[in-house]
Amino acid sequence: MIFVSETGNRLGGHRLIIWLFTAILVVFGSLSIATKPAKAAVGSSIPDLSEWQGKLTATEVQNLKKTVPYVILRVQYGSDYKDKDFATTAALCKKYGLEYGVYSFSQYSSTSDAKTEAKDLYNRAPDADFYVNDYEDQTVTSGTTNSATAAWYTELRSLAPHKRILFYSYNSFATEYANTAMTKYDGYWLAAYQSSEPTISHDLWQYTDSWASSALGQNVDASKEHKRNKSWFLSSRAISYNKTVKITKSGYDIWKSLVFTSNAGTATVGNTYTAKYYYNHYNGRKYYSLYSNGKWVGYINANAATVTD
Repeated sequence: MIFVSETGNRLGGHRLIIWLFTAILVVFGSLSIATKPAKAAVGSSIPDLSEWQGKLTATEVQNLKKTVPYVILRVQYGSDYKDKDFATTAALCKKYGLEYGVYSFSQYSSTSDAKTEAKDLYNRAPDADFYVNDYEDQTVTSGTTNSATAAWYTELRSLAPHKRILFYSYNSFATEYANTAMTKYDGYWLAAYQSSEPTISHDLWQYTDSWASSALGQNVDASKEHKRNKSWFLSSRAISYNKTVKITKSGYDIWKSLVFTSNAGTATVGNTYTAKYYYNHYNGRKYYSLYSNGKWVGYINANAATVTD
């Protein structure tokens, strides 16, 4: 059999076989490229999960890592009930690098009970990036709801001095039962299932209980950040430092924020600054907040500088 190419050249024998094999590779290679699924983009929705979603698999957690900024996991329902899947899910999150915060569905009945619940939350989730008091049921029977809610915060703050602690509730409930206590917390996670973002001051907005998670193949609760960023939730609070530091290594940028999207230039070796604060970033590094003559300059990796006093 003789095959004639488009240029009119006669191809035969082993040359024909080579030509056909090459053509097949090109065709299947093109199909492979065309049908290869696009890499999932990390969205802005942040799911909160519990045993109600079932035990997560390694694949599901890996897919969550690719599609969400971080997750918020339930640890307990009061002190007496531990979420049966938290430990497994938290271990998978740690294994695959998915950051997570945690919450306690609060059931405290008094100030002392609130302290116990806060302590149990910390002891059950010491590696969490941040903590949440989910207070949406009025269970306080001794003392005031505000004193109990404030005690919850104070106890957890003593255990996690540098991590964020948030208060979660619906606005009507928060206003009635925790209007003064909630101001102690680092932020407010507002529950409001509506299409437009609430005008009430908040840091995280739980906007739905039916977000379609492609990673899990089911609908779950989801929230969005408000005037905050991932670093604010997952990194430490500002830790007071007030030391003079000298830039001793070249090639380090001074950043305008801890999400590292813009910088204020490269640090000059020999320059000195006051590091008023430092942050333990969720990426595992430490960053100084630099000041010069009382004016804020930016953030820099602590490895770039040496403390001189």
